[in-house]
Amino acid sequence: MEDNSNKHFKGQQRDEEVVYYSCKHWITLAPLMIEFVLAVAILAALVSFLIGVENRPEWARWVFVAMTGVTALWLHSFFTRTLNYFLDIVIITNFRVLKVEKSLYLKDDQNIVDLHEIQDIKKIQHGIISNLFDYGKLVIVTPTMIEPMILENMPDPERFFRKVNNSKRDYIYQRQQRKLKTSNYEYADGQVVNQ
Repeated sequence: MEDNSNKHFKGQQRDEEVVYYSCKHWITLAPLMIEFVLAVAILAALVSFLIGVENRPEWARWVFVAMTGVTALWLHSFFTRTLNYFLDIVIITNFRVLKVEKSLYLKDDQNIVDLHEIQDIKKIQHGIISNLFDYGKLVIVTPTMIEPMILENMPDPERFFRKVNNSKRDYIYQRQQRKLKTSNYEYADGQVVNQ
């Protein structure tokens, strides 16, 4: 079992411990990596073409300037989308499940479900690719929420499913033990008397 005692996050409650956390599956970065390879290949072809042009006509300079501008914009977009991948995380603690969706500039969302409110968890893993690369969708249903919490592209959804269920079971057990402990005392005139 992993030791997550050194893991902390903004908004963490007192006595709250991180049980498990994860980004989305790496397969969500695959289109971005394919785009990167294609862009580098196109840029290399353009540069080699422009280097090969003798006496460099006026249009070659303008193509180079335009290519530099487009490359700068694309690189900014590429690194922003790559960072956004690492900013979207799901955290399971001993009290709750947090879905943190952030982007570098525009988005900062948190969706929180207390463990004792979870009514049902559904694991969805359809298709050859998702079973081959072991990623899927988890749907957490609570009676107090209008829409369920949907966790898309989670790596190893079976493990995540078990972690949520085990954390919920431990949380309910701890609450029952606290209730039993406090029910052994009788309150009279503001005094706590052990029975």
